Formats: sequence, C-alpha cells, structure tokens
Amino acid sequence: MIKKLLIPLSAVLVLWAGASCTQPLEPPVETGGVELSFTIGEPLTRAVTPGNGTVADGGGIYLDNGVPDLKIFILGGGSVVARYPGSSATLTSVSDTRATVKFTGLENNATYKVYAFANTGSSLTVNGSPDWNSIGTATALDALVYTALADNTPPSVGDRMPLSAKGTLSVNSYGSGSVDLELLRSLAKVQVIFKNLTASVLTLTNCAVSITSINPTQGYVFQHSGDDVTGTNRMLTFPTQTLSDIPIQEGVNEASLNPLLVFPSIAEMQGGYRRYLCNISFSVADKYHTFTDLPVHNSLSQDITSLGRNQFLKIEVRISRGEEISFNFEVANWVEKTESVEFD
Repeated sequence: MIKKLLIPLSAVLVLWAGASCTQPLEPPVETGGVELSFTIGEPLTRAVTPGNGTVADGGGIYLDNGVPDLKIFILGGGSVVARYPGSSATLTSVSDTRATVKFTGLENNATYKVYAFANTGSSLTVNGSPDWNSIGTATALDALVYTALADNTPPSVGDRMPLSAKGTLSVNSYGSGSVDLELLRSLAKVQVIFKNLTASVLTLTNCAVSITSINPTQGYVFQHSGDDVTGTNRMLTFPTQTLSDIPIQEGVNEASLNPLLVFPSIAEMQGGYRRYLCNISFSVADKYHTFTDLPVHNSLSQDITSLGRNQFLKIEVRISRGEEISFNFEVANWVEKTESVEFD
C-alpha cells in the first residue's frame, strides 16, 4: 500500500522594496508562512520512535529536540532569495506532526524555484560537507551529491533517511499561488525474496545475489534529468546468507535476504540492450543451483531499464515442486510521499 505524506504549505508574501514606482504598491501582508503538515502512516507498517518523528523505513522527517531537520531554499533568477533556517524565515510552531515556517521578502508576480532537503543529519552525508548557509545558486544545489555509500544497509529505527524535493512556485499579484511537490527518499531499495511452492519445508544455504549495471555508490541530493551519477562500481552484491525452515503455508511461505540501498540509475548497455543483469545462486539440501546474467524484466518480458529514487526493485525466486525455479522482477514505489504546497 502506498502511504502519502501530505505537507500543505501556505504563505502570504510581500513585495520587494525595489518594486517599480510607476505601479501602485500593493499593501504588505503581515501574516503567513510555510506550513508543513505530515503523517507517519499506520503504526503496524511504519513503526514510530516516539517523540522524534522517525520511522523504521526512514520515511519521516526527523525532529531534533522539537526542531525539524529540514532545509528549504527559495530561488529567483537562479539565486537563493530566501532559506530556512535563515534571517527571512522563522519557525513559528512545531510538533511531532506539523511545523510552520514563515518567509518574508518574497515578491508578487514572480516565479520561484523551491528546493527542500529533509534529514540532513543522516549517516549518509553530502560530499564535501558543504556550508549550507553559503550555497546561493540553483547550479550549486543541483551539483550536490552524496558521499559514496560505504554500507548499503538501510538505516535502523532511530536513524534518518535523506529526503528531497524541488519544484516551481508562481506568486500572483495578490501574493498567492500553489505548487505540489513530492518529498522523496533520495535512494531506492532492492529486495530479494525466496518463495517456497514445494510440499516440504526448505532450508536454503549459500544464497548469493548480485546485480550488474545498477548504482550502489553515489547519487544526487536533488532530482536530475536522468538522476544517475555514473560511477566505476556498477555491481550490487548481497552478503551470502542462509534462509532456514521456509514453511509451505500460503502467505508465510517465503523468506528474504536483508534489503540493500542503491541510488537512482539508468541501466547500461548489455549485449545490445539497456538492461540490468542478475546473478542468483543457492543450495537446497545437497543440490546447488546457479543462474547467471538473468535479464531483469517485468511480467511482460520488458526490460527494466531504470530505477528511480523512492522506488524498490523486488526480485522473487520461486521454488516449485521438483525444484523447478522461476523468477519475477518488479519495480514499484517505496511508500510515496506527496507534499502539497499552497500560498494564500
């Protein structure tokens, strides 16, 4: 089930002091702000660490002593004109599920770009550890990449997953407008599931899975066209594991390797086609099974050629009676979050 994070943002904006004197000035409005409202989903599927907004899958905005780990940049003409935290933005209220930031100094009849970055205190840091207060252009924001992953293991409960979004805001002559943004995890997840369709309880040993052409190394902070930082390492390898006593009862007849994180990627050319290739091996009793260069394609035999941020790639290995082996690959959204921005 896709969970959505609704973040309505509302603000009333004032004119720049340098507006043309040949036009009557509209009266400034004294109140307003950017209001971020988010939910954390069902407790059974998104376990919550009380008091800090953190969820087990890293999809919530982390609160540090009641202050959201959040940075917002508003840009006009390619340059930052307002930011949070910053002198033109004030945090006016906060709780575990809501934060309000008031911006001043924006101009009517103007179009802005909005960049948002949550959970900057993640163990996944930005390359070069930039001084966020010194970043002043869209070019600099778009060039930000994460430090290369040393460990592709997802964060545990209490850690935080980096989230980001960017979009366009148009402010009309009355100081109002609207924009919808998606606040998404900057990474994707890969899950490998072994399903027991035999008549016997199974124990699988030496389970090994690797995927070529994928990007386990480095990615952009904010979404790009293509959204893929090309690296020298284009192989994701799961640690070899043993899956014991997989039952035969429908609904519980499967076991998973520990999931791993990757960055967005576009599959490389492999044998004349743009595709990911998968290698899978495991042992059942004394029989060893190995499969190499399996094309990663969907149920219609169409190659899966890209993996985006906030998506997950599910690889399902089905073991049937007579130890017949089949495979299923699927890409889906990884708990999508929608940020709705309204300016009144």
